[in-house]
Amino acid sequence: MLFHDAYLRRTPWELAFATAEGMDALPDAVRQEAHARGVDPRDAGSFLTLDCVTAFARAFRGPEAESSAWIEYGMLVYHAVHFMRPERSIVLVPTAVARELTAAPGPSGTPGLPAPAGYVQLPRHFFWIRPSAGRVAEPVDGWFWTADTAGNLHIMMIAGLREDRGGFVVVPVPEAPWAEAAEWSTAQVRPDGEDFRSTLPGGELGGICSIEMSGEALKLTARIFSRLAEPRGRLTQRGPSPEPEDEGPLRSALSYVRLEP
Repeated sequence: MLFHDAYLRRTPWELAFATAEGMDALPDAVRQEAHARGVDPRDAGSFLTLDCVTAFARAFRGPEAESSAWIEYGMLVYHAVHFMRPERSIVLVPTAVARELTAAPGPSGTPGLPAPAGYVQLPRHFFWIRPSAGRVAEPVDGWFWTADTAGNLHIMMIAGLREDRGGFVVVPVPEAPWAEAAEWSTAQVRPDGEDFRSTLPGGELGGICSIEMSGEALKLTARIFSRLAEPRGRLTQRGPSPEPEDEGPLRSALSYVRLEP
């Protein structure tokens, strides 16, 4: 099984929103409408009620945006808008670091929030998730995070990115108070068995991990952010990726930080 971490792959934001009509203007529209209504655009509930957000969703997704999937899609837009902030952070986690972060006891440092919003990209095909009961497992590309002004961290996991199909699968994680992040890092999440242990047939032989519970996503987030906060020179700042190599996954055009083992 191929784990890819040589460079930042094309992000879900680039795939879904970079060229979407109206996306460039949406952050300003959100700020203006939120100011006029006296609400906080970083509050997810308030964000989802904004007329400009609803209009964007309807134009982009059509009738589907008004279905039961509206909340999930609206939260994806929430993360996409805040991801456009200039102070965002994009973090690439290579395979060697992923193995370190999923082993006990994990980093000992205190997690530090690197930016109000951003995206974590994991090694391709290293982590797998079942989006819901009865569905097939999908490889996790990574997740968006956005911190609101009330101190909560919102995470939207992205899975199922494949060259042979359009779109991707979104798996929301319930919001959680960032003040408890240090506890996430050391928590035992699964009631039976080791956290991150593969639940796929032959997965352990293939060296892969599974994310079965929301707490595991929070635990891995806290450990990644702990590594980012360590002052021991394990970060390499990269500029925009060059053109794609033959047969390699599409490269991102965004700048990012790579965690080094």
